[in-house]
Amino acid sequence: MEYVVIVGGGVANKGAQSMTFQIIKEIRKHMPGKEVVVFCNSKTNDVPKMDLEYNVKVVPFDAKDILYFTGGIKKVASVLLGEKKERIKEIQEILDNACLAFDISGYSFSSEWSALNSVKYLYRIQIMKKKKIPMIIMPQSFGPFHYAKFWKIYIKRLASGLLKYPMAIYAREEESYKELTSQYKLDNLYLSVDMVLLGGEVNRDEIYKEKIQPKHFEILENSVGIIPNKKVLEHSKEEEIINLYKGIIDRLLQIGRNIYIVQHSTPDQEFCKKLKEIYKNHKKVYLIEDELDCLDYDELVAQFDYVVASRYHSIVHAYKRHIPCIAVGWSYKYQVLLKHFSQLDYLIDVKNMQEECAVKCVDEMQEKYKQEKEVIQSEMDTLRKEKFYDELFKLIG
Repeated sequence: MEYVVIVGGGVANKGAQSMTFQIIKEIRKHMPGKEVVVFCNSKTNDVPKMDLEYNVKVVPFDAKDILYFTGGIKKVASVLLGEKKERIKEIQEILDNACLAFDISGYSFSSEWSALNSVKYLYRIQIMKKKKIPMIIMPQSFGPFHYAKFWKIYIKRLASGLLKYPMAIYAREEESYKELTSQYKLDNLYLSVDMVLLGGEVNRDEIYKEKIQPKHFEILENSVGIIPNKKVLEHSKEEEIINLYKGIIDRLLQIGRNIYIVQHSTPDQEFCKKLKEIYKNHKKVYLIEDELDCLDYDELVAQFDYVVASRYHSIVHAYKRHIPCIAVGWSYKYQVLLKHFSQLDYLIDVKNMQEECAVKCVDEMQEKYKQEKEVIQSEMDTLRKEKFYDELFKLIG
C-alpha cells in the first residue's frame, strides 16, 4: 500500500477542517488507489474525533514523533521524552511507503507564533527530505520572521536548505511571497489564493465513515449572519470590540434585518453568547449554538444575504457561495483576500477601527449586496476555470 501524507491539517477549527477535507477530496480524485494519511497533533482532540468519524487513516504526529524521525540527538531526546515504540513502528511504516506529502498548515511558519512552532514546521520538511518523499506546500501565509537572535540564526540556517526541497511552495498573499523571497532564494515559490477557493465542492460521503446527516437551519428571509472571532480581542480592547459589533448590529436592526450570531470555531462560543446577551430580549436576534462542521457552515452561510465575518475561512466559504462579507480583521491576509474579490471597501481593521466607518460599511453593503454577489460570483467562476488541482497533480506526475 502506498500512502499520501497530509501534515498541518486537522479539525481544531473549521478553517483547518475545510483545508483537510479539500485535500482529501483532491487526492482521492487524482490519485485513486493511494491511502490517505492525516498526521495530527495528538495534544488536540483531532485524532480521536477524526479516527472515529472520518474514512481516512489518522495518526498522531506530535513534537516527540517529529524529533524522533528528524534523527540524530533529537531522536535520543524524543525517547527520553517518552516516545512509544508502537507509535514509532506505525509512523515508520507509513513514511517508508509514502509517495507524496502535502503541508496544509494555513499559517504556521512565522514569528507571530513561537520559534519552536517554526522549527517544528521545518523539521517536518526535513523528515520528508530524509525519507525522499516528494512534498508540496499548499497555499498558506508566511512571515514575518522577527525571532529572537539565537532563533533567527538557527531558523534561517535550517530553512535555507529545507525550503528548496518541496516541489512547490505556494504563498497565499503577495506579502507572504515577499517575506520568503527577502529571506531565501527559492525557485520553487509561487503565488496562489487559498486552497479551499480553488477546489470543487466536497461531499459528506467522501469524508465520513457513516451517513451523517447535515444540520439544516430555517433561516428567515432578509437575514444577515454575524460570525465573530475571539482572536480579535488580542488586537484591541474587549469593550471596543463589543461596541463595534453592537454598532453594526444596531444599524442592521434599524434597517429591518434579522440577525443570526454563529460560532465558526469552538473558542468563539463565549464571545457569541456575550453578543446575544446584549440582545437577549430582542426577537430579531438569534444565536445558533450548534457545533457545525465546515460543510454545515457552507450550507448555512449560503442562506444569508450577506455576513459580518472575522474568521478567515468563514469569509472564504462565504465567497465560495457568492455571499458578500463585511470582514472584521487585523492582518494583511484579510486585505489580500478582499482585494482579490474587489471587496476592500468592506474591510474593518480592528487595529484602526472607527464605529462610524463600520456603520458606513453596513449602509454601503445594504445598498450594494446584490451587485457584490455578482462581482464575487464572476471571480469565483474565473478561479474555477484555472483548474488549479488538475495542474498541480500533473506537476506531480
